[in-house]
Amino acid sequence: MSKSASIAKVMERLTAKPLPVLPSSVRALRITMAAKNAHYGARHFVNQELPRVAYNNKSIQIDVEKKPKGPEEKWNPTMVIEHSKDGTSQTLNLDMMRSDNIVAEMLRVARGDKPSSTVSSTPPPPPSPSAEAAAPTA
Repeated sequence: MSKSASIAKVMERLTAKPLPVLPSSVRALRITMAAKNAHYGARHFVNQELPRVAYNNKSIQIDVEKKPKGPEEKWNPTMVIEHSKDGTSQTLNLDMMRSDNIVAEMLRVARGDKPSSTVSSTPPPPPSPSAEAAAPTA
């Protein structure tokens, strides 16, 4: 296969419909999963779908943390969706989810649609004391 043909295949995959375009209010995606031997849906999502998400959402910061996980350890892979406008975030539990379901749930939550039971919300953090001190008083 020629170099231009392989580039064309990559571009075809990155731009395949439907495009995973997130709203402009999304600032970052943070994914935590096992380094190996677990969390197969999350692993497939990171390898197959996350490049499409990154390509179609160039302004969004994407972090993937692969942590060691022993056979007896019980913790689930997660995705945190951070919003820039109000500082809120939602955490998706990716346990036992297929990569296509992860994409659908990520888009649903990022758009503000009603999430499934795999999502928990976090309010924005309180202002820092230095920010309060710098604020003018009336």
